[in-house]
Amino acid sequence: MADGTVNPQDLDDEYVRKHARRGEEWDQARRRLNNEVAERYSQLPGCVNCSHGAGCVEEARAAHALTGLATCLGPDEKWPAEALEPELFKEALAQHQHRTEDLAAIARGHVHSLLVHMRNQDYPINAFMVSRELKGYLQSCRDLGLFGRDELMKLEMDLHESAQKAREAFIKQFRENDQSALPWR
Repeated sequence: MADGTVNPQDLDDEYVRKHARRGEEWDQARRRLNNEVAERYSQLPGCVNCSHGAGCVEEARAAHALTGLATCLGPDEKWPAEALEPELFKEALAQHQHRTEDLAAIARGHVHSLLVHMRNQDYPINAFMVSRELKGYLQSCRDLGLFGRDELMKLEMDLHESAQKAREAFIKQFRENDQSALPWR
């Protein structure tokens, strides 16, 4: 947002007066402060408007950073306090990071319990079906940006190996006409 674009939500005169640098011209101060506030706003977590239609967190963040100012705030809306005050901005980012870490911990626990559940299935077909569920769950975690790249790759490799074993065991059972291959028959 440091490209000089001024948002329709121009800062009020009192804010500019309070935050202008000594000796800075009025228009220059207004332009600088608008850009600073716009930059902070673009770094805040994506809003509902920017997230709508995004396929993943990265897309929502990109939309928020690039077009968020036009999309998020209507012509009569004011800048949120988190964009106006640097301390509130830092606090908002810290809270978002904390919530994301909490969500990642919950998701991590769920992924590990699904892996254990998959490996403990009595029938290979059931293990393979759990692997499909886990694959979708991991994709959601990827889209939400909950895990780091290395951790996600390790989990996906574990899943792939376990799913492949279950698939091969099921195919072997089925080819041998093992009646337990499809336990619901």
